[in-house]
Amino acid sequence: MTPSPPGDADFRRRLDALWRRGDFERAESLLGAWVHFDPSAAAAFVEQVATGDRRVDALRTVAREWVAISATDAMGWAMKLALPEERQAVGEFVCYRVAEDDPRSALVLATGAGFGVESPLAADLTQQWTEREWAQASQWVLAQPQGVARDQMVGRLVFVLAARDPAGAGRLVVDELPEGAGQEEAAISVVHQWALRDATGVALWVAQFPDGPLRTRAERELAGVGH
Repeated sequence: MTPSPPGDADFRRRLDALWRRGDFERAESLLGAWVHFDPSAAAAFVEQVATGDRRVDALRTVAREWVAISATDAMGWAMKLALPEERQAVGEFVCYRVAEDDPRSALVLATGAGFGVESPLAADLTQQWTEREWAQASQWVLAQPQGVARDQMVGRLVFVLAARDPAGAGRLVVDELPEGAGQEEAAISVVHQWALRDATGVALWVAQFPDGPLRTRAERELAGVGH
């Protein structure tokens, strides 16, 4: 006869004792097991009992195990945490866990939970998606409305593409980014990667830049890579 799993009261009693003793490693291991029996009860315990420096670690333990059951439910819980900094920390953690297997779904989850496309989280997830599925991710990014958020994500496209097709990345810089600091940083990253592969080709590209700070910086980057 298979024994029945411990009930919430048993988990709570054992966890409470471990937490009071400061045995956090064992406490978090037991907490993870509890999540698989009753994620809501485990989450409620952490919110009520966990304090101090280990609180966020405990919240992330709940999130990690809950994602394996339902990423949507885990994110829903994270977004209801009382403190804004906890909502952000645990919400980002949920998204990064999902992104390990499916960056596109993680991006959808993030934006649906209120992390805007202009957030650093969205830019990171876009880069991860781009590294796995260039065609789909780049098509999605380039279809976004003009603005700062799109520019940030295009910068991530450029960063990924520069490592394997710097000439193509250079075209993205020119065609898809407005003049300014973002375009300059993206251009310099392309110059660096391109110079490692084809010093002549990148020199011809840089020679087309108008006189100004960008061209000066690009030429300095070229000289640095060459030495």
